[in-house]
Amino acid sequence: MKRILLSLMSFALVIGTGCKPSGTATGSSTESDPSKVRKLTVKAPGDQSVKQNGTDEFEVSINRDNFKGPVAVEIKNLPEGVSVTTQELTIAPDKDSIKVAVKANANAKVVDNHKAMVSAKAKEEKDMKEATTEFVINVKPKE
Repeated sequence: MKRILLSLMSFALVIGTGCKPSGTATGSSTESDPSKVRKLTVKAPGDQSVKQNGTDEFEVSINRDNFKGPVAVEIKNLPEGVSVTTQELTIAPDKDSIKVAVKANANAKVVDNHKAMVSAKAKEEKDMKEATTEFVINVKPKE
């Protein structure tokens, strides 16, 4: 009984902290210190909603471990009729996030809980694969 109660309390703690999913990519160790592995983590922006013929802006955040270069961000699998309007999707070496704007056209299909994806790729670290994570985007009817 104590195990069940402890498990439920642990689960509630994880849910209650509002953990956001994240994706991680790793590369080989750095040349200056072979024990340091380079790593890129992208964090999901949380659930988003955009109205038909409207825009939404959200933040994509990353963590860099043992490298400092620019990171390219891409938003994939958006709902039909929704597109990214942000022109430059590169996180500068001295930043750890970027604002991304999306627009739903007037005829965008109304959807709930559509799973879209954020990917991040280190531009100068060619051996590192992209880091990806999913987030939910909803398209609401125009009023």
